[in-house]
Amino acid sequence: MCNICPVGKYSAGICISCPSGYYNDKTNASVCAPCPIGTFSTEIGIVNISMCNPCPHGTFSNALGVTSFAPCPQGSY
Repeated sequence: MCNICPVGKYSAGICISCPSGYYNDKTNASVCAPCPIGTFSTEIGIVNISMCNPCPHGTFSNALGVTSFAPCPQGSY
């Protein structure tokens, strides 16, 4: 019997939780999708893009799949 990986996980021969900064909203996926620019996630195994947190006011992230954010440079917001 074959097992299907649930959402929040991906298949690499076995089901593995998506790492922090990534999510998966499909069953039996082979990869997880990165949280978009301007968001971050510290949780593993998140199941949809809405679980990627927006960066707080005065901070930013300018890469995909990040687990933290940085303060805006002085003179910007």
